[in-house]
Amino acid sequence: MPVIKQELWSMPGFPGMIAVSTNHSISKSGALVMGRGAALQAKQRIPGIDLECGEAIRSFQQRCDGPYGFLVVRPPTDSKIGFGIFQVKYHWAEAAALELIWYSAEGLAKWAKDHSDCAIRMNFPGIGNGHLSRQEVLPIIQDVLPQNVAVCHR
Repeated sequence: MPVIKQELWSMPGFPGMIAVSTNHSISKSGALVMGRGAALQAKQRIPGIDLECGEAIRSFQQRCDGPYGFLVVRPPTDSKIGFGIFQVKYHWAEAAALELIWYSAEGLAKWAKDHSDCAIRMNFPGIGNGHLSRQEVLPIIQDVLPQNVAVCHR
């Protein structure tokens, strides 16, 4: 898993995916709360993605109980970049949780290994509005995420 000093929204190539760190808070309208950081950027760049994410989480909850970890909201194709969410918080107002980052990293790693031809770019999870340091998070993601996942930071 490379950690690169690049803009998250640079094209990963095809097949490719952008994943952003998120929470588990769904608004009354059914949208995932995406009010800060990379999640807010996604909401601003991809119209309606907050509603798609909310639907993906609700669909997951119909099958499973507990955190969603990593979910593919839009699968990548040979001509379209995919989109995924990587849970770092239980509620939007809380700090990121290291055990949740580990759980989400395990889910992303499984998906990434099953789709090893897919280049995945994600923001550095849990820092910024998550209130964790890179030093706290790096050992978790470094040991779990495969080489086709690039963690971007500025």
